[in-house]
Amino acid sequence: MAKIEIANPIVPIELNFINKYLPEAHPTHVMVYIYALGLCYSNKQSDNASIAQSLDILESDVIKAWKYWVKKGLVSLGLDGTVTFLSTNHAEAPTEEKEAPREKETVPVRPVEIAPDVIAKPVKRSISMAEITAKMEIDKSFSNMLKMAQLIWEKPFTQTEIKALYSFMEWYSFSDEVLTLLVEYCALEEKTKNVKYMEAVAEAWAQDGITTIKMAAKVFNKKQKEVSMLKKCVQIFGLSRAFSDKEVQYITEWTTTLSMSEAMIKEAYNRTTTNTGKLSFQYMNKILTSWSSEGIKTLTALKEAEAVRKAPSKGQGKSSSNYDFDEIERLELERLMKDND
Repeated sequence: MAKIEIANPIVPIELNFINKYLPEAHPTHVMVYIYALGLCYSNKQSDNASIAQSLDILESDVIKAWKYWVKKGLVSLGLDGTVTFLSTNHAEAPTEEKEAPREKETVPVRPVEIAPDVIAKPVKRSISMAEITAKMEIDKSFSNMLKMAQLIWEKPFTQTEIKALYSFMEWYSFSDEVLTLLVEYCALEEKTKNVKYMEAVAEAWAQDGITTIKMAAKVFNKKQKEVSMLKKCVQIFGLSRAFSDKEVQYITEWTTTLSMSEAMIKEAYNRTTTNTGKLSFQYMNKILTSWSSEGIKTLTALKEAEAVRKAPSKGQGKSSSNYDFDEIERLELERLMKDND
């Protein structure tokens, strides 16, 4: 029997994909989708590295493309890494009709790097500036992120800093938005605007699974509040020096665990200097911990609690119970100070 071949094979692309999904997708994502779909209809096998080489893009971009199309519901990944293309028509099915089975074509493309264990343990390969320059030319989003990062740090980035950001994108799959927040996070304090600190933070985020803009923003906002309170405490205490690591731990504890406001910290500071004649973090910590244990978080609540203590007991004259309470507390604080001298 004669062998029949199609002279001009055609790869069908759904109109819904062209009208709905193509306009909003990144060009490299579309390239990977169409090229792999062609492999499907050609009944050819491939892998991420081969696709990247054929399209003259990075292998990490191929992996990002698969993640994108999986999220959009147009591609599914089997446990063995097989990529399955799903019809776009299911998204347009009328709600009153029973949804028809989703058509699918399977292409034996195996993006093994997509597996969670591979992402958790990235291969930290050497990256050249030539590769990064090529990336900047085809990916304007990445290029704009670098420009924004330099504005945030108020200086031109060195090659080492640029390579670091590119590495985080490839190793940890950080998006441009997450990378921008990472740069802002490190810029909260002048001393932390350096590549070593940025590398440590990036690795910590990756290990903690902080890879989305929402999660990164949450961590950034928390850190921003802590740094803001540190700056306010410098003013409250009238210091001309930086805080020690132990002092930073105290202040962080007061603002996060004890949920004490700037006003409460200032009040504790005033009482500390009145009773001891100097700034004492241990003394302040005792006061703030005592207030927290009583559920006192505001100056209003503090005044109300102290008014209750000073009020005479029913059927009795003026009570000295408040004096005794305050005196016991003062003596306890003095003992604490002596024990730490």
